[in-house]
Amino acid sequence: MNRFQRLVELRQIREETAANALARVQGRIQKTQEEIVGLDRETEAESRAAKENLASGCLLPPKMYEDFFRGQVWRRRRLEERKSRLQVEAQVARQAWFEARTLLQQAEKLALKDDAARKVEARRKEGKELDMAGILGASHSRL
Repeated sequence: MNRFQRLVELRQIREETAANALARVQGRIQKTQEEIVGLDRETEAESRAAKENLASGCLLPPKMYEDFFRGQVWRRRRLEERKSRLQVEAQVARQAWFEARTLLQQAEKLALKDDAARKVEARRKEGKELDMAGILGASHSRL
């Protein structure tokens, strides 16, 4: 194992952790969006039901309808605010993941360069040993 391999492993862990954090935030955004869609469906269904009740003569007090729809508007606003906060959080998480990924790629490049340098050094050392043993001629000692 070369000296950069441990660095690569640590940066892989950091990158995976950042990716998981981003995925969690994106999941919460998706869940919030689904809640907004569900709330809109519920509001639409209740609006239709209120119109049907009005047409059939079965009428609830107007204050109940007003309170319900005001509550729905308030809930939707709260969900939109949560979604906005989560999107900011997702942007921060995306940036952290991107930075971790960049550092991982740099460490991987360093590890590859170090491996290549070790191989060249090993070939050079082997050539030197073979030259000392008389197997290779002096012209091949520069490997």
